[in-house]
Amino acid sequence: MASSLVMLLLIIGIAAPWSPTALAKTVNSTRVLAKFDHLSTFNRYLSETGVIKEVDSRSSITLFIPPNAVLDPVIASVGANNLLVIADILRYHCVLQYLEIKEIRSMTNATGIVLATLYQTTGKPTGEYGFVNVSVSHGGLIHLGVPGAASNATVVKNVTQHPYDMSYMELDHPLMPMDLGIDQGAAPSVNNLTAALKAKGNFNTFLGLLASTGVDKSLRSMSAVTLLAPDDDAFKALPPNALAELSQAQKIALLQFHAIATYFTMGSLRSVATPLPTVASSRIGGFELNVSTAGGKGVSFVTGLNRADVTDTELDTPPVAVYAVNRVLLPPEIFALAPAGAPGPALSVAPSLAPELSPAPTPGPSSSPSPSPSPSPSPSPESAPSPSPVMVPAASPPAPPSSETPSSSSSAPEEAAPGRSPSAARASVSLDGGALVAAGILVWSWMCL
Repeated sequence: MASSLVMLLLIIGIAAPWSPTALAKTVNSTRVLAKFDHLSTFNRYLSETGVIKEVDSRSSITLFIPPNAVLDPVIASVGANNLLVIADILRYHCVLQYLEIKEIRSMTNATGIVLATLYQTTGKPTGEYGFVNVSVSHGGLIHLGVPGAASNATVVKNVTQHPYDMSYMELDHPLMPMDLGIDQGAAPSVNNLTAALKAKGNFNTFLGLLASTGVDKSLRSMSAVTLLAPDDDAFKALPPNALAELSQAQKIALLQFHAIATYFTMGSLRSVATPLPTVASSRIGGFELNVSTAGGKGVSFVTGLNRADVTDTELDTPPVAVYAVNRVLLPPEIFALAPAGAPGPALSVAPSLAPELSPAPTPGPSSSPSPSPSPSPSPSPESAPSPSPVMVPAASPPAPPSSETPSSSSSAPEEAAPGRSPSAARASVSLDGGALVAAGILVWSWMCL
């Protein structure tokens, strides 16, 4: 028995440090880059501008780093003490997903793909200037540049990777946002967020819920936001008493699920990597949206339970965008589809969810996708119909992740979460494999007693 206990402790001690979740919280970019003297300028200004906090707060990010020889002249031209502008330059070199050279070559071509950067999350870029175009030439070289313009930088080599969270690559030239130089406080106010909906006259239910929960005040405290507004007809299509059976905590989560803490133009939504974290995601994890452009030039949002189409643009004034949608988006963390012939609607939410939700000001966006369990069957983003579901209590809703460890457990198959990134799937497979090895060793040790 004693030997088995020792074996169990050894298994726990060995397996824990190798979990992908643990790694995501131990990577410090300044320490990683400190090993590379020729990248010291980029590394130093990460700390001096405070951008390092934004970088290390994300568990999936790629830094494209120009060496000192080409970055120093840029810093000199904008002024070494002009930290606001330098911060935006650094942010534009940070792509909001984990990438490797092999992965980039497999997912793009000579035309390229457009990826969101950390600069986009500030809400300051106009049009698609917060995005970077990544393309691959016939010789296999990876090029980066402003969307719609000639690429002006090429990946020289890998620096280092911490799969599947942090990736660092070296560029031969710096990337420069087209609208560089806007002060941090120069972004327009978001007080007109609800004014556009009031003027339209057919968003009364949504506006009433925003006001009664205090979510409208928390949205106004954000530096950038994209709001998906269901019209009155969308709320009428819900099952009877669906809203009445929601607790206050559930109502807040539902409304925050309709807001993204980043400004997106309609064009950028068509090319953004999904799933997208919502304002609810940054508070309690899960609550993510997938974007679909199937069937034409329109944009739809898919939750895993239903699909809502964008019907109109109500407001597009950086850093605020408001889009009308034809259905209320149903998060699987609150709702579940009933089987055929099931009784009337009922709603349920994990009890531990309630204290996490409040109308207090909501923090900025999170780019740490943590795919939520999808009920079965789960409609695909591309082909799912848009039902008016009968709702029953969600089966064993997941408890919210702690502030230290993102949730990564799910009994659903990998393919059940639409838009889930290959990186997240690999991390999950890696963790499951470690658990199986540990279990096998434990069984063997008991058999030897």
